[in-house]
Amino acid sequence: MVAENRDLAAAITRLAEHLVFDRFPKIRNEAQLYAIGPLLSSLHEPGLRRVFARLMAIPDFRDAYEEITERSELPPE
Repeated sequence: MVAENRDLAAAITRLAEHLVFDRFPKIRNEAQLYAIGPLLSSLHEPGLRRVFARLMAIPDFRDAYEEITERSELPPE
């Protein structure tokens, strides 16, 4: 049972990665920013940081991440 759960978790992870790597570049920039923004406050969690590190291989993801983090560093107007 434990091995089956690990196999299922691995299959789900592979599917999710495929969908993200394949689809993220096709999403409008505004939607990319909207998807990433809420996750930034949880980047202190090691699991999410590992996921973000892998997603940085997607140029559009990296660009959206840099854009949103750059915006958050700006002083309020």
